[in-house]
Amino acid sequence: MQIVNTISERNAIPSGDRTDGDVVYVSELGEYYRLVGGIADANWKSSGAFFAEAEYANGDSGAAFTWDLGNGRNQSVTLNNAACALTIDASDVGVGTFKLKVTQDGSGSRAFASGAISGGTVRTPDGTSGLTLSSGGGDVDLIWGYYDGTDFYIGVGALDMVAWT
Repeated sequence: MQIVNTISERNAIPSGDRTDGDVVYVSELGEYYRLVGGIADANWKSSGAFFAEAEYANGDSGAAFTWDLGNGRNQSVTLNNAACALTIDASDVGVGTFKLKVTQDGSGSRAFASGAISGGTVRTPDGTSGLTLSSGGGDVDLIWGYYDGTDFYIGVGALDMVAWT
């Protein structure tokens, strides 16, 4: 990671020294910037004053849910349809890891019925398009994914998360 004083200094970094995913801290603004989707000046995206990102709440899934990775690395959704078609939109991001907190609605027994990604392939541990989730009403599961710029490797990292007693 580089540290520069101004946006002008950030933009003056030679293109030969840039790669998609690079992070630069601009001290006069107190913000981090990451190159996303290319190495041009227009590809610098602010990560805010702290590199950690808040959770982006997508709300209810409906019959089809698009996990737009451009909304942040930490997201949540409530499944409220028996078989929700999952699409992953990676058009605004570079290589990285992403997390999705999935909550079953009060009825439970909801699932992602299929998976697709813009411009690549979704890869799961068993090669199927579905992910095995908890089925109880209100259950919370955590899904992790890694995007390599083409393919999205996805798996359920934790099932039915409950309070630690």
